[in-house]
Amino acid sequence: MRQKTLRISGLLLVAFAFFLASCSKTGPAGPAGATGATGATGPAGPAGPSGSTGILYSPWLNVQFSQVFDTNWVASIVAPALTDSILNSGEVKVYFNAGSDSTGNQFVLPLPVFEPYLFTDSTGKNSITLMINSYFSDTTITIVSNEDISSFVDNSGYHNWQFRYIIIPGGTKTSLPNSISGAKDAIDWNNYSQVKAYLKLPD
Repeated sequence: MRQKTLRISGLLLVAFAFFLASCSKTGPAGPAGATGATGATGPAGPAGPSGSTGILYSPWLNVQFSQVFDTNWVASIVAPALTDSILNSGEVKVYFNAGSDSTGNQFVLPLPVFEPYLFTDSTGKNSITLMINSYFSDTTITIVSNEDISSFVDNSGYHNWQFRYIIIPGGTKTSLPNSISGAKDAIDWNNYSQVKAYLKLPD
């Protein structure tokens, strides 16, 4: 009889343990509550730097010069975006690549050019003073040089002595952040590497 009582007592203890476990404090997760109200909108941040909207640029162009006088060579570039409004209130910059379109072989000079040291004549022995200037009229850029600087293709198939123009409408802000001070500095349009970075030019 005692053995049977012990067995019943053991069963009661096990049942009581299960009962306690089922009554534990951690129950199943309830349903999600309703979404709370949207918080207040914070103040607007400072305006970002001005972009290059409205600025137009050409690809590198092959240009052929014609001799008009003994020391004058002239070429014309058609620029449809060069309108009266640009001539009156905008700006046009022209660049001469005295190198080629081979990777790493660019040598870009902003016009006007007056360079007495870097160039030689066809013999490669005598220094010459290279002078190039640009003149603007409706849809046309005229380039005058004291040497024949016509574009040509070399034996490797690269284009040499090309030109590119950039048209900046009047009122377009052109500034770059100064990485040191955080101030705004005007773009130096005679610094082609700076212009290239600002406009994200493809080459």
